[in-house]
Amino acid sequence: MTISKKTITSALFLSALGMSTALSPQIASAVPINLGDAADYNVFVRNGFSATTGSIRGRLAAGGDVSIGPGYSVNSQGGGTPILQTDSRRPAVAVGGNLNFKGGDIAGDVYVAGRITRSSGTSMGNLQRGGTPPIDFGKNFDRLNKLSKDLSELKANGTVNRPGSGQLRFQGSGKNGKGGDTHVFSLKAADLSTAYTDFLLNGIDPGDKVIFNVSGKNINNLSWGNFAGSDASIRRAANHIVYNFFEATKITLRNRLFGNILAPKADVSSDTSGLDGRLMAKSFAGKNASFAVAVSEPGSFALMGLGIILLAGWRRRELDKQ
Repeated sequence: MTISKKTITSALFLSALGMSTALSPQIASAVPINLGDAADYNVFVRNGFSATTGSIRGRLAAGGDVSIGPGYSVNSQGGGTPILQTDSRRPAVAVGGNLNFKGGDIAGDVYVAGRITRSSGTSMGNLQRGGTPPIDFGKNFDRLNKLSKDLSELKANGTVNRPGSGQLRFQGSGKNGKGGDTHVFSLKAADLSTAYTDFLLNGIDPGDKVIFNVSGKNINNLSWGNFAGSDASIRRAANHIVYNFFEATKITLRNRLFGNILAPKADVSSDTSGLDGRLMAKSFAGKNASFAVAVSEPGSFALMGLGIILLAGWRRRELDKQ
């Protein structure tokens, strides 16, 4: 048997991290993914963000123009009290273009690279205009695009069943009572449409991580927020779920979605919707839009344990090249 240099290198790399070099459909660890600056923000978009009413229960960062109000709040518990602490490095709102603040409340520091237009009656913390921006959006989205691609190449270890009209059943790869395992499901855009209103997530432990890899460029009716007939299985796991729209260039949100959206190439829009989780996308434009779950302090991401799986996928590709 001939062992190549690539095999030895990858084996030593994995061994140094304290894991077996044997591949399995489910590998668990506590190695975090590096989201870069996106880890500190509820909404992190490369280009613009606009919304008229609603709220972000945490920080907002946009590489382009931002237009909010007349009734929009960011990082606010009310009365100017911030949900998350802010400073010049992690402001409540970071704007790479111009800010049009038509009304509402921004609790915490604000950075604006360009012009600011502010209506009377608005409230915000310390304002910094120009100077060194706190975020390199190009570098961060290079990282997020690579992450989305890497996650999309993971082999599914969970199954998707459709037992009846409007029903989707997700069976994870199994429980072991420990938490921290990762379950990967492969879906198509049609699976997230209004045709499905009844969802159930089985075979996972509390604290396990769930990845929904969703193919399709146009996700035009994302409606999983209608949980009629469902139990709360997806709602309970929301903080540990990522919807990876690795091909999407356009996403239309309907109702409420539970989990984190990774869609670095997609323009996301909505008339009335909500997200219990983090949005990482190319842009967002909505009317009544709320992002309800604040990121944890310090800026860490609930989805951990994927680093080892990504390494295993990398190793599998390296072995295939031999």
